[in-house]
Amino acid sequence: SVIGHEISHGFDNLGAEFDAEGRLRNWWTPADRAQFKKAGQALIAQYDESWKDRLHPEDRDAVIARVREQVSRTGAFEVEYRIIRPDNGETRWISSRGRVEAGSDGKPARLLSAQSDITAYKNIEFELRAAKARLEQRASKRGSELHHTKERADANGRGRLGAESATREVSEQ
Repeated sequence: SVIGHEISHGFDNLGAEFDAEGRLRNWWTPADRAQFKKAGQALIAQYDESWKDRLHPEDRDAVIARVREQVSRTGAFEVEYRIIRPDNGETRWISSRGRVEAGSDGKPARLLSAQSDITAYKNIEFELRAAKARLEQRASKRGSELHHTKERADANGRGRLGAESATREVSEQ
């Protein structure tokens, strides 16, 4: 986290807005600002390509488009996507939440975000969906069986008692 904090200084120009006494006064020269922008762009390019390379191939284009769309405007965002770890090839789910803040001109100027590994949560979500689908399939099948049993009982003129008896027979199977 210390490295991440230090890397973030490559994007953080707030220090330029306050002088040594803490007064709101931009003290950077045009050369300082140009150097900051050049270093920041190099850092962005380095991590941008690394991040893109880790995106799951099935998600890559959609995630890149979504992230670009989100950072082109101000406000909060949340994106979930898969990555493939370069060290072991394992697929992991990531949640990226953040906020794009406007600069003094009202245009997007600062991105604040955090990423979390949500793989365990997603695995449970998928297991629950599969269990729900199996349960719904069993309930539908059972409903059909009961409906057919009632139809057979009615057709045989067995009435309610006959239907109940036939239902018990199906339940015992």
